[in-house]
Amino acid sequence: MARTTGPVCRLCRREGMKLFLKGNRCDTPKCAVERRDSVPGVHMRRGKLTDYGIHLREKQKVKHYYGVLERQFMGYFTRAARGSVTRVPVWSRDGRRVAFESVGPGSVKLAAKPPGGGEEDVLFESPLLKVPSDWSTDGRFLLYYTPDPKSGTDLWVWPRDTGVPVVFLKTEANELWGQFSPDGRWVAYQSNETGAFEIYVRPFSGPGEPFPISTGGGVYPRWSRDGKELYYIAPDAKIMAVPIRAPATMFDAGVPAPLFQTRRVGGGLNLTGRGHQYDVTDDGRFLINVDADSNAPPITLMLNWKP
Repeated sequence: MARTTGPVCRLCRREGMKLFLKGNRCDTPKCAVERRDSVPGVHMRRGKLTDYGIHLREKQKVKHYYGVLERQFMGYFTRAARGSVTRVPVWSRDGRRVAFESVGPGSVKLAAKPPGGGEEDVLFESPLLKVPSDWSTDGRFLLYYTPDPKSGTDLWVWPRDTGVPVVFLKTEANELWGQFSPDGRWVAYQSNETGAFEIYVRPFSGPGEPFPISTGGGVYPRWSRDGKELYYIAPDAKIMAVPIRAPATMFDAGVPAPLFQTRRVGGGLNLTGRGHQYDVTDDGRFLINVDADSNAPPITLMLNWKP
């Protein structure tokens, strides 16, 4: 993935739409597109585009949205034209299956297969994108989210018994990255219903109001393997831990506390096209995908050297 280090708000203004490259700021009045919807450096109204211009601008939007360079984009395009592009792998709890999104010509599949190889099992297929988030502990359900032009991103559930997806949460806000609790009774997710992404918990089955978890912004929730803690990434890229008490008929969460600072890829932002970038092991250790150290000394290669 490419990472933009310059002023990303100029990219949104250039394309004339929000690409959500700056996380929660894009949902506030401070968004550059809200304040000044004009092309950077051009002090006139946008002209009418030719067909070629339209295609070029749409390609640029996709590149910025998913953080890929031209060469990477053309590689994805070529592979998709020949077959399919797979992304966002999600392991089942028992390690026997990996769910993923498979994008092919004219259709997007939610699929799974054994990690050691084997035949691809197509779970569900439609024209919309489907980003898998988590398997239930017993493997009977798979949470995923789908972008909807009218309602933003919505959480859906694929049940193994029927194979017919059902909506879990659909509002005017963006709900994504749903995570099953180890006992399967609760789902943690992030939503920007307040204008900024926060972490919430809802009952998986039956009615129930959302229970707020984060207090100052949060993305990418993860449960501890015993279900007694819920983790998430704060806006300053710190790992936060929240003690959880969830008897059979109630849910109670403690006060979020920082565990440690990270150099997680994306920092504390929600980055489209990228997953959690971290996971938690059974014994409570964290595996985190971090940004490379830009101050590291370069490697020097000498050719044809003779002592």
